[in-house]
Amino acid sequence: MSEATIDQRPRERLLQTIAYERTVWQELVDDVGPDRLETPGAMGRWTFRDLAAHLTFWSDYVIDDIYASPSGKRTYPWPDEIDREDDDAINAWVQQEQRKRTQDEVLADADALYDRLDACFRRAPDVLLLERGIIPWVPEEMTLAEFAQRDLFRHLHEDHEPDVRAMLIVHPRTQ
Repeated sequence: MSEATIDQRPRERLLQTIAYERTVWQELVDDVGPDRLETPGAMGRWTFRDLAAHLTFWSDYVIDDIYASPSGKRTYPWPDEIDREDDDAINAWVQQEQRKRTQDEVLADADALYDRLDACFRRAPDVLLLERGIIPWVPEEMTLAEFAQRDLFRHLHEDHEPDVRAMLIVHPRTQ
C-alpha cells in the first residue's frame, strides 16, 4: 500500500490528544502548585513530585519500546536485579532515583514528555502506528495509534488524578 493511501487521521487524532493532555497536565500542576509538590497523598504516600516522575518514567519507557519495536530489542532501564514483572519494585526504584533530581527538573521533564510523545508518534512509520499486530504488547485487534489514543493517558486519569484531587481538598493551598 502506498504512503498516500494510508489514512493519517488516527495519527492526527493522537497528536491532537497529546496536545490536549499536555494542557490538562499543566492545569493539574498549576492546581497542585509549588507549595504542595512534596505533600504526600498524590499516590498513596507518594508526593505529586513522585507521581510526576513515575508517569514520566513509564511514558518514556513506552516511547523507548516503540523505537525499539522494529528491531525487537527491548531494553529495561532499571537494574537487572529487579524483576521486570514487579511493578512495585520498579516504581520504588523510580522514586529513589528521581529523588536525586530537583523539583524543577522533575516537572520540566514531565512537561517535556509531551514533546517526546509528539515526536515519537509524528515520526513513527505508518506500518508501526497504523497497522494491527505489529507491537507485541498492543492487543492484536488494535493499531498502536488506537491503543495509544485509548490508553496512553488513562493511567493518570483513572489511577492517579482522583487521588491528586482528593489530596488538594485535604491539603488546601497555604497562600
